[in-house]
Amino acid sequence: MGSRPGVVFRECKDYAGHTSYDLVWFPSPEYHIPYVKALVDMMKPKVVLYMAHNAHTDQKVLDDLQALNPSFPLVTLAPHVAKTLANRTKGPEPQWILPIYPFRPAKGCGLQELQQVGVCARAQGVSDV
Repeated sequence: MGSRPGVVFRECKDYAGHTSYDLVWFPSPEYHIPYVKALVDMMKPKVVLYMAHNAHTDQKVLDDLQALNPSFPLVTLAPHVAKTLANRTKGPEPQWILPIYPFRPAKGCGLQELQQVGVCARAQGVSDV
């Protein structure tokens, strides 16, 4: 992931001790639950998003992940993953979101540009579908 002005991605070992985070987002937290829990305990964010990557995660790992924040739904990148997780989790039903990154082309889009794939894209989506 790249950085944008005012947005800083840090490794846990570089955590500076700030405690005023509004949102902390963890893609694929099921692979490192103890690490994720330690970071959340240190940062004390207002909202934490746990984006589960795979619906076929071991049940104990899935239960441990959901126990990190039982009142907030897990999120996924695709509806089929959310649906599968809904059958395996307790509490709020998992939801899916499609993160996008705004993109502004260098020039306007005329007919010629519209006929070329990708030239007039306005956003970039991330999905595992």
